[in-house]
Amino acid sequence: MNKKEIEKLRKELQQQRSELIEELEKVKKREESYMNNEVGDDIDKASENIQREILFYFSDHDRHRMDAIDDALQKIDEGRFGICESCGKKIGSDRLNAIPYARLCIKCRPTIENSEA
Repeated sequence: MNKKEIEKLRKELQQQRSELIEELEKVKKREESYMNNEVGDDIDKASENIQREILFYFSDHDRHRMDAIDDALQKIDEGRFGICESCGKKIGSDRLNAIPYARLCIKCRPTIENSEA
């Protein structure tokens, strides 16, 4: 990838990071709202517990995505962006355009996923 393409992806990553921060703030406010709500019958409490679990999953998923975005931005700064963490080869432009925070090339991704299953 050339410098212009990398800078375009940097802006995309920064935009995604800003959006995630906004979303995490919304999730945090909703979690606080659920934690402060102690009135209700058993059905209300069960529903609130399910909502809390859903919010926890989304916030956990978003935190992992934020880490990946931060790592990608750091790699851009260090000149290591677009290199597969597994095989050390370049990650394809199509993959990076689709997922700018991708850590693995398309060849290594299924191999790593299968070994983690």
